[in-house]
Amino acid sequence: MIGEPWQIRTADTLIKRQGVGVLVQQPPDKLELDFPAYQIPLPEMSLREQIAADYDVQGLSASHHPMEVFRASISRDGIMTSFDIASLFSGTKVRVAGCVVCRQAPITAKGCVFITLEDEFGMVNVILRPQIYEKYRQVARMEPFIVVDGTLQKKDGVTNVVANHLSPLSNEHERQQFMYLSAAPRARNFT
Repeated sequence: MIGEPWQIRTADTLIKRQGVGVLVQQPPDKLELDFPAYQIPLPEMSLREQIAADYDVQGLSASHHPMEVFRASISRDGIMTSFDIASLFSGTKVRVAGCVVCRQAPITAKGCVFITLEDEFGMVNVILRPQIYEKYRQVARMEPFIVVDGTLQKKDGVTNVVANHLSPLSNEHERQQFMYLSAAPRARNFT
């Protein structure tokens, strides 16, 4: 009779009675147990929700960059990626956006502040001259995602953007939505 302590040899082994008086050992993955499966259908997570969940749990996202969420809504007005500006000439006017990963104000820089932005493709070095930093100090110090208008500077293999204007990335999305509203009447096509 099953149930006596001496008949159960280990916790990993199940002794099952088959037929009349025949005992068979089965591994746990072969158990014929019938558990009702209660599954609640949940909606798929959006890309923004996936990234937010990754950051909440791990402090980073190994599968997506936060700029992927914003890129489609901000690229109408010429905001370039770090990959795009690598092929441009020095002196070109550019607009870049990214996540601020580093802010530096070394004493030896004569009042200049350096910001490093990160996007889906790499890093962008941004130089803020003292008057630009003072003008956009709040954005430069507090915003996690910023848009920089400036001039591309390439020297000795180093690429920088010398900033003329800074704005929070959230303002850019709203600005582009306002600029690209279809205020004009719909055209009539007579074909």
